[in-house]
Amino acid sequence: MDIRNRSNRGPEINPYLASKLISDLTLDELVFLHLDDASYSRTVGPQVCRSSLSFLVEMLSATFINVRTQQYGPIFASFSILDQVGGLYSLTSKETKYEAGIKRALDLFGGLCKKDLESLYSIRNGVFHDGSLVNIAKNGSHHVIFRMVRDSGKLLHHPENQWGGSYDDSMTEHMIKIDLQELKKLVHTVLDNCREAFYGGDLYPQVTDKREFFYRYLFATIPVKDEIFG
Repeated sequence: MDIRNRSNRGPEINPYLASKLISDLTLDELVFLHLDDASYSRTVGPQVCRSSLSFLVEMLSATFINVRTQQYGPIFASFSILDQVGGLYSLTSKETKYEAGIKRALDLFGGLCKKDLESLYSIRNGVFHDGSLVNIAKNGSHHVIFRMVRDSGKLLHHPENQWGGSYDDSMTEHMIKIDLQELKKLVHTVLDNCREAFYGGDLYPQVTDKREFFYRYLFATIPVKDEIFG
């Protein structure tokens, strides 16, 4: 079965995957399981297989439900997804100069301008490094202080004046505002474009060793014999 053929996403794929062992899966089939959004879990031989990406996508949606998670939760989930997709996948039709996963994802699959891309990368660094809403670049080129908003209809609201890294009595004119709902939409756009590239034959993974791919990005229930690649 040609797993890159979109028509094979129907019910016929279930018995096909169930007839195989995880160790028998091709690299394309592992990529399919990683990106699969039609059914987050698939039976492969005696095991049920699911991707880490699917858990992150579900977490992103769930973070908006609870007031205790709807501030930082969308940020952590969104940037984790973008880092994973950008670090793992490339396109045959387009090269990117970026090395960081989030930048690669936004450049290859997000269609963002350089200013927005760099701002999101700075916000990501501030949150991931110490959970703060500030990031001061080591090279002094791109400092940001930001706040989260919702339902503004725009991903990023850039400040009137670029922040120089010094703290004033009022920082409002220097703040970037990031809309969390729009960030979620962006993440789903990136994933949709990634899947389109896969089915179009344009997508390929940077990780080509099947064992490494599985253990980094997929989960499976373990049968009595505790070996997946036997």
